Amino acid sequence: MFPNMNTADMIIENAKEKRGGSWINHSIETGKCAKKIAELCGMDGEKAYVLGLLHDIGKSTDGQFRHILEGYKMMSEMGYDTVAQICLTHTFPIKDITTYVGKFDVSIAELEFVQNKITKYEYNDYDRLIQLCDSMVMSKGPVTLEERMKDIIMRYGSVYPVEKRQIIYSLKEYFESKIGKDIYSVLNVDEYGARKILYINGSEKMFEKILIQN
Repeated sequence: MFPNMNTADMIIENAKEKRGGSWINHSIETGKCAKKIAELCGMDGEKAYVLGLLHDIGKSTDGQFRHILEGYKMMSEMGYDTVAQICLTHTFPIKDITTYVGKFDVSIAELEFVQNKITKYEYNDYDRLIQLCDSMVMSKGPVTLEERMKDIIMRYGSVYPVEKRQIIYSLKEYFESKIGKDIYSVLNVDEYGARKILYINGSEKMFEKILIQN
């Protein structure tokens, strides 16, 4: 069973009443970006939108790593197994839970559960697409990968693993090869403007240093 767009929109609206925040807009924008890219490379745009919209549904409960597990549980209970899978895989382009950027606010048993699940999953292009879109969308909309990574580092006070960063860039290249266009141009991301803002704010060198640390 898979929710249509209207059902997914209602799920988000209900989640907003339960626990609002910037994650709502991030989810909506992720869905929009996923739909746009999907339609350009022959994928199901509606399916991509729903998966992008609901990938962070676990954030309707409080928590960092916990949102991954809670989203999986919520979607599984509703019978939406494909969405449940995305709730787990969207954070792990590398199948290694230690690459998570943020607080591990779950038990050892729960960590092992997530690790076992993502290890067994065979990632498809929908997993990869949501991983990419999640990595370049903020609540205000799509941004460069650099700006999004900086945002994550600053909010969670952690490093962004080099190997994870490399995989994200390779995902961008992968989908660009499928659609024959630059992802930033497709999503109207001002790459030059974003780099200029980082430089003006004096955070470009600090950002690079944080990335290199790991």
